[in-house]
Amino acid sequence: MNAAYLPLYEFLNTLPEPETPEEVAAVSYSNYLDDISMVLVGYRLEHHLNQTQLAEQLSCSQSLVSAYESGARNISAEKLCELMAKIGKRVTLNIEDANASATLLPGSNPLFPDSKIIDKTLCAS
Repeated sequence: MNAAYLPLYEFLNTLPEPETPEEVAAVSYSNYLDDISMVLVGYRLEHHLNQTQLAEQLSCSQSLVSAYESGARNISAEKLCELMAKIGKRVTLNIEDANASATLLPGSNPLFPDSKIIDKTLCAS
């Protein structure tokens, strides 16, 4: 039996939109942790670093890098700005209308949807 596979963007478009404020908050928080993870892992791989080497650059432990990369650890906005500055990144905050729905298009990155409502820089690198 052959299994049919959907591209990620098509699969994500099949998921129901969050309905309650609590669901919206949970999805937003999950996306926040995913974004942090993607940036750290991407930076680490781009610069051919292991977690220990990245931890040294960030002045933290390897286990903390692992927790951030897996999304298992919460991080304050202040600490996030500090860590991102150490790898030459800046943090921005996008606030969107919670009632607006977005359709993911082929080739788009579902973890970094475009936002045109508010783009506020939290800290500079």
